[in-house]
Amino acid sequence: MVMPKKSHPANEPRRYPLNLRTTAEIREKMRAAAAQSGRSLVQELEHRIENSFERDEVFTLLLGGSENGRLVQKLAFAVRDADHDWATDPRKEAELIEQIEKAVRAEGKARRGE
Repeated sequence: MVMPKKSHPANEPRRYPLNLRTTAEIREKMRAAAAQSGRSLVQELEHRIENSFERDEVFTLLLGGSENGRLVQKLAFAVRDADHDWATDPRKEAELIEQIEKAVRAEGKARRGE
């Protein structure tokens, strides 16, 4: 018996297959995120892919591009990882400044292809 094709709802965009292989760890993270959000695994993947494009657009709008976004992310990690009393301890402040300078230099070298 030949099954009739499912009709496609007019208000939804057509979906196309996308084959994907991943690690068990990534699959489990995606499964957990899908369960938490109430989406199917495929819906969660599509949601996250869409968000990555939106994030790139925000980086371009606010920072002039994703390269600057990567640098801002590195700077944020340096601040996050710094001791919370860096503003009152000159030694810790110097360590944070060193980490920030290191991130800026590394990004500059990466952009120059060094």
